[in-house]
Amino acid sequence: MRYLLRLNCRRSLPLLALAGLAPLVAAGSAWSPTGISLDQPYRDYVGPDSCVECHAAHATTQRLTAHFLASTTANERTVLGPFQSGRNRLATLDPAKELVMEVRDGVLQQSLVVRAADRDVTLRTGAFALVLGSVKGQTYLYWRHDVLCQLPASYTTAADAWAYSPGFPEGAAYFDRVIKPECMECHATVFEEILPDRVVKTDKAILGVTCEACHGPAGAHVRHHRAHREDNQAAHLPRIANLSRTQQVEACGYCHSGVKPDSRRRPAFSFRPGDRLADFFQLQPQDADATPEVHGNQMGLLQQSRCYQESELTCTTCHDPHRDGRGELEQLAARCTGCHQDLDRHPPGGPQTEPLAGCIDCHMPLVNSKLIDLKQGGQRYNFAVRNHRIGIYRR
Repeated sequence: MRYLLRLNCRRSLPLLALAGLAPLVAAGSAWSPTGISLDQPYRDYVGPDSCVECHAAHATTQRLTAHFLASTTANERTVLGPFQSGRNRLATLDPAKELVMEVRDGVLQQSLVVRAADRDVTLRTGAFALVLGSVKGQTYLYWRHDVLCQLPASYTTAADAWAYSPGFPEGAAYFDRVIKPECMECHATVFEEILPDRVVKTDKAILGVTCEACHGPAGAHVRHHRAHREDNQAAHLPRIANLSRTQQVEACGYCHSGVKPDSRRRPAFSFRPGDRLADFFQLQPQDADATPEVHGNQMGLLQQSRCYQESELTCTTCHDPHRDGRGELEQLAARCTGCHQDLDRHPPGGPQTEPLAGCIDCHMPLVNSKLIDLKQGGQRYNFAVRNHRIGIYRR
């Protein structure tokens, strides 16, 4: 299938590391903070193409969402950053060195070069392997000695230009920033094999937040319904609507609760719908003064809202995970009128004189991220985040 990536790699883990797995294998499928997850996360995943067979409408529209596009393979179609001469260079702290983005023999590369005798001498190179992001900007990953690492130059949509990646000081062009599994599990559905502190190059992965990221591994479900076409009751998968309200919200909260990676209690890619979030992380207390962030506690902010506390509101009350609703503020605000029908009592300057979309901008304002930004030429390009603490804010 298209979404089961064939990376055609060779395994190159050090012999010492491989030898270290022996006692873990003998111990069974337990998880150790210093060992591999022996209950391999890839088991019984089938990829979104299998879902199209019976759920064509949802599976097709979901491919247009930011979730589905959270990660993908890198190629000339998916990488938005410019490669043409005059736009493909990024200055470093050293005036003699630059980052250069180019395509060589069909391979997209990002290189650190130094100018010498009127020609570029390449010091370091990374081949684009994966793309993270699709709307506000993109960052790029590559395989360094079969370990997933981040490239120093990212793309910002706001400037339509290359800029330094999140976490990189401007001008610092290094190629050894390792991507940890907890970063990828909110950008991908599953990788075949992981170590606690790195993603190991493998020949199978399902990129993007696809169907099974929310519904769980669907192998048994697909096999059952292929053999029993007449059965219209979902088998071998939890029905999301039958989960408790807390379980539904925590399924989204796994990636939208601002938990700290060092508070992890279970391995990456092991959460399943219906699991308790507290079994996987040390949850952060709800802070009334918390500000929204790209990786912030949107679940906690929502739970502080009176709208949440005095109703049965969940994330999917407003967000349809099967379709792209970005920018549809008026349609999203229409959910508000399900409870708030007395808009004529709103203060002056409210919905009587503004489009219905004003509900969202007033009561869930955009806030610039303070933690995630791209840097170029002394300019910082922040990402705007919607505050999910529904409330009354001064304009």
